[in-house]
Parts: sequence; C-alpha cells; structure tokens
Amino acid sequence: MSQAMNCTRCACGNELPLSRSKQQSFLVGLLVYPLGDLSAQLILGQVDLLRLLIVALVGATLYRFEVPRWFAWLDRIAISQSTVVRFPVLRRLVARPAQADSGMPLNWLGRTLLAMAYFNPLWIARHIFFIRLPGNLLHFSLGAALLAAIAAGAKSFLVNAPFAVLGNYIVQNHITRKWRFLGSAALSGILACIYALESVLFR
Repeated sequence: MSQAMNCTRCACGNELPLSRSKQQSFLVGLLVYPLGDLSAQLILGQVDLLRLLIVALVGATLYRFEVPRWFAWLDRIAISQSTVVRFPVLRRLVARPAQADSGMPLNWLGRTLLAMAYFNPLWIARHIFFIRLPGNLLHFSLGAALLAAIAAGAKSFLVNAPFAVLGNYIVQNHITRKWRFLGSAALSGILACIYALESVLFR
C-alpha cells in the first residue's frame, strides 16, 4: 500500500517513484524547451537571454505539469463498450479490450489524434506569445500581442500538421513505454524549435 502511494506515472505511463518522476518532469521542462528555442535563435543568428529565461521558466512550471499528465491520461483512457455502441464513430479510435467486460483502450489512431490535440493552435499561440514577450516589452499591447500569437499559432499548426502527426504516431505507437517519455521530450524539443522559427516567419 505504501509503495503504491509513493509512486506516480511519468508521461510514458510507467510507474516511477514520486521524487524521480518530479525530477524528470522538471528537467525536461527546464532544458528541452529552451534548447529547442535556442536552436531556432542560433539558426536566425540571434540569441536573447531573457527569452531563454522566460521559456525555461514556463517549461519548468507550466509545461512540466501539463505534458506528463496529458500523455499519462492517454494510457488510462478506457471507453465503455456501451458508449462505443451508442457512438459508432468511436470504433475507429479504440482497440479490443483485454477483458470482455473492461473498457476499450485507444488504438493507434486514437492515441495519435489525442496527442495532436494537446499541441493545438491555442497551445502553440500561447508558446509563441511567451517567446515574443521580450520583444514586445517596450511597446506592449496585450490585445494585439494575443491576436498576433493566435494567428501565428493557427498557421503554425496547419503547416506542421503532417510532421506532428507522424512524430506523435511514432512516439505513441512505436516507442515502448519505457522510452516514451524520452521520445515525447525529443519531439517537444523539435517542435519548440519549429514554433520559434515560425513565430518570426508568421509575423
């Protein structure tokens, strides 16, 4: 009982000691997103230390809680068979249950689509808002900054959709649970770099 209470799930769905899981999430948030953003800044020939600090803080506080919980939730989803009968479209998103009377877990398509749903246009817009923040401090207008970020987020989502679908499909369906956390982190870093580049492209 005490061992179960001191364990949690990482983004890959594995049970880990609570302290280890927190350390992993913190380090991924603190390092992966800033490294992706730094890569984009180097490609563009500019380095903004304040921007890197903002991305690191957001990653270590906001993203470190959101990302693991979302992907752990994908592992726990079990749709009742009565619900699938009531909404036949769900048949395309679920796999056969392990037991006849248990819920139906997500199949490869369901996992991929819901993984994509996390990195939605509004999530991208919020990330772009944060990385543009240092450049807007002198002439800051919250309404204009939000609208510009939302527009850039929508464009970025559409442009990146093929790559994001492929990346999330590989991570969710072809990487074992043991390594899925690392795979999700690597994909997040690549996307962070792409979003930073497109925040300039889609101004």
